[in-house]
Amino acid sequence: MSTKAVLEYKLKGERNNRPRRPLQFSDKVFVIFVYNKKGFIESRIQCLDVNDFALIWEYTHPHVINNLVLTENGSLLASCMNGEVLNFDIHNGTIIWSFKTPRGNIGPVSNEVNFKAVFSGVQGNQATWCLDTTKGEELWCISNNGHSYHPYVYGNKILNTIGNDINCLDLNSGRTLWKVSELQTYLFNPKVVDNLAVAPGHGLINFYDLENGKLLTSIQTGQPTNSSESGIREIIADENSIYFGDAEGIFYSYSLPDAENSYCTRLQWKIETKGGIESIPAFFDSSILMINNGNQFLRIDKSNGNIQQEFKTKGEALISGVTVDKDAVFYSCSGGIVVKCIM
Repeated sequence: MSTKAVLEYKLKGERNNRPRRPLQFSDKVFVIFVYNKKGFIESRIQCLDVNDFALIWEYTHPHVINNLVLTENGSLLASCMNGEVLNFDIHNGTIIWSFKTPRGNIGPVSNEVNFKAVFSGVQGNQATWCLDTTKGEELWCISNNGHSYHPYVYGNKILNTIGNDINCLDLNSGRTLWKVSELQTYLFNPKVVDNLAVAPGHGLINFYDLENGKLLTSIQTGQPTNSSESGIREIIADENSIYFGDAEGIFYSYSLPDAENSYCTRLQWKIETKGGIESIPAFFDSSILMINNGNQFLRIDKSNGNIQQEFKTKGEALISGVTVDKDAVFYSCSGGIVVKCIM
C-alpha cells in the first residue's frame, strides 16, 4: 500500500509551534497553531484551501485556542483558554458572535447537539456552561468541583470528566443525572460507545450504564494506574471493538463489552509503537490511522494489529491527530506542519 503526500503547509516564524488536529469541511481545512509569543502563548486559526493549501483567512488570538467544532448551521466554534468562545463564518473568518465567561481558564467545547454546546472550567475555574450556538447566549451555568476534560454530548445527556469523577448531566437544564468516582485514576475524555458511557484513565477504561452510572466493566491494560506513562486520552470504536493508545506508546484493540456474558471484554491485539500516543486516531476503510510522539505515521489493520504502512512525520503528534475525508488524509504535527496525503 502506498501513500502519497500531495500537500504540506508550515506556519513559519513562530517558536515551539504545536498545531491541533485539522478539521476538514467541503473545500476547506481548518487548523489551530499554538506557539510561544513574547514570553507567553499565542494561537492562530488558519483556513486553507483543501486543494492547494492556499491561505483563505486567519485569526490570531492572544492565548491558547483549545479546539474547533463545526456547527449544524455551518459555522465554526472555537474554545479559547482565556474564557472566550468564538463563532466564525467559515467563508471569511468574520466573528459572528463571542461569549466570555466571568473568569478565564476553560477547556475544549463539546460537540454540538440541537444547537447546544457545552464547555467547562479548568485550572481553578469551577463551572460548566451551555450555550445556544445560534446566538452565543448562555442557556445555563452550574458549579462543578474542578478541572474538566473534553465534554461529550449524546442525545440529551452530557458526559463530563472532572478529576476522578465522571458526571452525567441533562443537556437542557444542567441537572446532574448521576456521578461516579474512580478512585484509582483521573478520568479523561469520555465518549458514548454502544450506548454505554466510556471513560479512559491511567491504565484502564471504564464502561458505565448510560442511564444510571452503574459501573459495568473495566478494561485493565496491565499498565500502572498511578503512572503518567499509562495515560489513555482518546478512544475510537466501531461496532465490535474499541481502540486506543497510551502514553507508553502501546496501541490496543479490545472487544466491546458483551451484555449477554456479564459485560466481559477481551484483548484482541496490542502493538508497541516508538512514541507516546496522545493524539486522535481515525478509521480508514478496514484500517486505523494514527500518529505518535515518536514521529511515526502508522496504518494498522484493525482486525489483527498488523502494521500495513509506516512513514516518518516531521514532528511529534502531541494532542493533534488524523482526519479522513474519502481517500484524503490530513494530519498535523509539532513544528507547525499540516500534511494532506492520498491513500
